[in-house]
Amino acid sequence: VNSVINSLEFENEKPIVGSVSTPTTEEIKYRAYGAFSSQNRAVTSEDYKTLVYSMPPKFGAIKRCNIIQDPDSFKRNLNLYVISEDENGNFSESTNTLKTNLKNYLSNYKMINDTIDILDAKVVNIQINIDIIAEEERNKFEVLKEGVDAIKFEILSSKYNIGEPIRVSDIFRTLKDVDGILDVISI
Repeated sequence: VNSVINSLEFENEKPIVGSVSTPTTEEIKYRAYGAFSSQNRAVTSEDYKTLVYSMPPKFGAIKRCNIIQDPDSFKRNLNLYVISEDENGNFSESTNTLKTNLKNYLSNYKMINDTIDILDAKVVNIQINIDIIAEEERNKFEVLKEGVDAIKFEILSSKYNIGEPIRVSDIFRTLKDVDGILDVISI
């Protein structure tokens, strides 16, 4: 037996995903609101999200999730969208093993008539085109760069959840606060 065990080798062709970086204080605060009322059972969508984020690390970890009722289902079928994080901190698809672990974990807490499909969330890269008027005494290229930097900071620091909209009004507000921008024509 020892000879056979010592002769075994394997190679993992797919990278390991399922461990996530330490959540920020905002993420912890957001998750704590749901954990308070969940009472270790899954009835509402917030209960499911709380359970996903509190799954024991030995089963893997999900970076972001969202659950919605399947509009094409006759019964109470729920679609759980998940995304993981790779070793560089970028979003990546969750492995089938991680999704299986999650499904088994949730089966202990879900309502008996709930069925759950665990699906991969899509990463959407966006482009934002802005048209601004800079103050006359300022260099328009520097003001434009400051505006773009402000938008990048706003988008990247917000930590959007799956399915959460990016509001154009927030981008307008961000640009209006940039010193040197006189008016925002369009986004």
